[in-house]
Amino acid sequence: MIILLLAPLTIKAQNSALLHEQQLKGAYQKAYPACVKAYGVDSSTRMQNSAQFSAVVVSADGILLTVAHAVVPGNLYKISFPDGSITYARALGRIVTDRQSMRPDIAMMQITESGPWPFVELGYSGTLTPGQSCFGISYPESQNLPKPMLRIGQILNSLNKWGFIESSCIMETGDSGGPLFDLEGKLIGLHSRIDKPEGANYEVPVDSYRKYFTALKLVKNYDSLPQQSDPVLGNERSSAHHSQRFKATAPVVLAKVKSRIEGAVVAIYGSRDTIAGTVFQLKNGRQIIISKSSEVGDTVFIDVNGRFIPLNILRRDKRKDLVALSSSYRFLQPVMINQLKPVRGGDSGWTGRFLYSVLPDGTLKSSVAGLIVKDLPNRFSSGGFDAFLQERNGCPTITQTDAGGVAEKAGLKTGDCIFQINNIPVNGAKDFNREMMKYYPGDSIRFSVKRQEDTLNAGLVLVPRMLREQPHPMNHFKGGKSIRRDGFQHVILHDARLRSYECGSPLFNLEGNLTGINIARFSHTTTLALELSELLDFIETIGL
Repeated sequence: MIILLLAPLTIKAQNSALLHEQQLKGAYQKAYPACVKAYGVDSSTRMQNSAQFSAVVVSADGILLTVAHAVVPGNLYKISFPDGSITYARALGRIVTDRQSMRPDIAMMQITESGPWPFVELGYSGTLTPGQSCFGISYPESQNLPKPMLRIGQILNSLNKWGFIESSCIMETGDSGGPLFDLEGKLIGLHSRIDKPEGANYEVPVDSYRKYFTALKLVKNYDSLPQQSDPVLGNERSSAHHSQRFKATAPVVLAKVKSRIEGAVVAIYGSRDTIAGTVFQLKNGRQIIISKSSEVGDTVFIDVNGRFIPLNILRRDKRKDLVALSSSYRFLQPVMINQLKPVRGGDSGWTGRFLYSVLPDGTLKSSVAGLIVKDLPNRFSSGGFDAFLQERNGCPTITQTDAGGVAEKAGLKTGDCIFQINNIPVNGAKDFNREMMKYYPGDSIRFSVKRQEDTLNAGLVLVPRMLREQPHPMNHFKGGKSIRRDGFQHVILHDARLRSYECGSPLFNLEGNLTGINIARFSHTTTLALELSELLDFIETIGL
């Protein structure tokens, strides 16, 4: 049960928090248009030939800064702007003095078309101090989205022994080369790498780019620091310096929500792991608990002062991954449905807003709305059937089945060509993958199969897919990723380091209003929350 012991809210604290949020939003809007996604392409075919990374435009004529481990001097790269504009850039100079670590990880590119292009202002990194607020805008590869995600943090170390800035702005593959800004929207660093401890992030100082700006304009791979260097002038303290941390606004929110939800966030037991749930009171006075359906088993309970109280399942929604439960216990301060004001996100006005997740033990985790997505495709959570396929002659063909797996038990064999899924034709791998994205573990489907001269039907029940993830620090953090983590509509992507078992918890904004419900830990950088309108749509279907 949640017990919030808080200092009273003051007008001064509230105004300070709102000003801090407004300053972040202003700086974000200033910097956002110049933050780009990039990947290598073949000069003749324009086909992708490298991994995705991030970069930032720093001049109207199209000079881009990124990191050395993402580019090769002279190679061509496709550049995508947040507004959907597409162009190409040629990699210029890069500096790598240590091949094993790729330090100092500095590189420049030049857009091949004439401008003007949106660009950001270079700041200075020499006067950064620990505790100073900062934010990053870049493109996590796991999201595979056309727009970048905002993340906030603080400077932890202004310059470590390896020559990097250390910040708490979390990142993953794809974010490399992405920009780090101060609260004036000035560029102070570029994302380089992360370490094993969650929250250990390293940035290339922007002063390093300033120092070697002229040398980097040459198409050259420097294996030692260039002899030619530029003076780093005007290294004054930024007026946007803030020793205050973003999360200092949390008491403001807690004071606002205390009277509304004390006891309304619970831990649900008896599932694969514990999972959070949020208690709501309907207009008719009935109370229900909403949680993440795929993490709630058929026999579950809550613990109220050492007394186990069973929960009854009222309704599940597979698409939203929500479950509604009831209990005999009467909660004193649930979230009141009649006090909620549903507002769809879907515009840039949401991005940059401070958010707060309230957990069953009464603690709170702060974050920022980094991106609003109307439809997050089901890339990782669709059901599997324990087999490998390959397109052969335009047909998805089984190349291997797991011993004792779903496919083998259904009678499928190597060489079988799947031409229909539930009577829907699938012509090739793209069709097959697109159709399979509609189904989740536990769903029953039927394959129509060609086996030599025969046509067969095979019915099977899908199981969770075994995803093979690279041994990278981003894939190893406490709680891990949620098993069901995409296939949602109208979601808020935010940067709270929520544990997978903390989903089902409520998400509030700075005014203390319920914004949504946390539904998945998507990746190292991202937690997903269903917008409030999605939640209310589900509650309306319960029919109580």
